[in-house]
Amino acid sequence: MKRNGQHDERFGDTAAYMAALRRVLDGATPKQLEMLLEHYRSPEHTNSWEGLAQRVGYRNRNPVQLQYGKFAERLASELGVSEKPEGFWLYVLAKWADEKDDIGHTRFTMRRPLVESIRALRLQA
Repeated sequence: MKRNGQHDERFGDTAAYMAALRRVLDGATPKQLEMLLEHYRSPEHTNSWEGLAQRVGYRNRNPVQLQYGKFAERLASELGVSEKPEGFWLYVLAKWADEKDDIGHTRFTMRRPLVESIRALRLQA
């Protein structure tokens, strides 16, 4: 996987993500916001969907994929992305990490412009 800024900014730079994030936060559910912030708080902003599920109190990854995916779709729309990139909306929030977790689940690293937007908007508290 590419780890350069250009790959991270495929859907927009920090300013674009910040503007989009501001517009979707009011309509986000408490669980969607909790998933976003738990993903942000994960070491190196990297976790699996199963790991996020556990951190927010879901039994498996299905609600994460559904609810976090809906949030990602709204953010994508605000960023001007009209089709699912790489086959799923969550790709707007994160990219594949280089390594799986200890039990073999694929992990995802939050995109740098999103990390910087969360930090700039002081959402991480």
